[in-house]
Amino acid sequence: MALAAADRRVRGNLVTMAGWGEPPAEPKRRLRVRFWLRPAEIHQSSSGTVAGLRLERTRLSESGAFEGTGEFETLDAQLVLRSVGYQSVPLSGVPFDARSYTVPNESGRVLSETGEPLPGEYVAGWLKRGPTGVIGTNKADAAETVQALLADLAGGPGAGEEKLPRPGLLRLPGRDEVPEPEDPAGGSVHRSPLAPVLEARGVAPVSYADWLRISAAEEDLAASLGRGDRVKLPHRDAIWTAAKPR
Repeated sequence: MALAAADRRVRGNLVTMAGWGEPPAEPKRRLRVRFWLRPAEIHQSSSGTVAGLRLERTRLSESGAFEGTGEFETLDAQLVLRSVGYQSVPLSGVPFDARSYTVPNESGRVLSETGEPLPGEYVAGWLKRGPTGVIGTNKADAAETVQALLADLAGGPGAGEEKLPRPGLLRLPGRDEVPEPEDPAGGSVHRSPLAPVLEARGVAPVSYADWLRISAAEEDLAASLGRGDRVKLPHRDAIWTAAKPR
């Protein structure tokens, strides 16, 4: 109950579930909510349809981590609805809080294990604050991170300069420091200073043109399923295939 008092979303969920405990006089359907279970396997019938769902009982470990107990049960079922998850996963070399599934940060600046901002590392969205809010929330969240990044770019100390309170160690290089690619039609094409850095690290960035291809693929998927204007692609491979068609 202490969590409910501190978290508005938890209070709202409790109010909703309390209402479920008062069924109508003549219920046509019954909704039963069961906690501390996670799906492990879908059982198939002889005709190839869903026959049941194998579930594992879960618990919180002494450290507060979510884990399975090794105890299983089978629930008869004729239909299984798959939900696209939103739990963030850690990135190699990036600090990660395994309890909140977020990257520790202050105003979008990634924090080290000792709580110090890591120069040049920023985070936004659900990886920054957890799976909460709507599009408007994400826009304000991203704006906060970008403001921190721009402040660091503008005010980062150079070699031999006194360290500032913020971790800015990046300086926007001059145009003459970044080689300009040749334009097939003649002249030059502006290129981001970040491009050669990503190339050297073997990172393939997603351009705006790539994003448009992803958007088109989601619209096509929605049309094929008859499900509105857009349906999210189901996994990372599908997204990359749409963004970088061969």
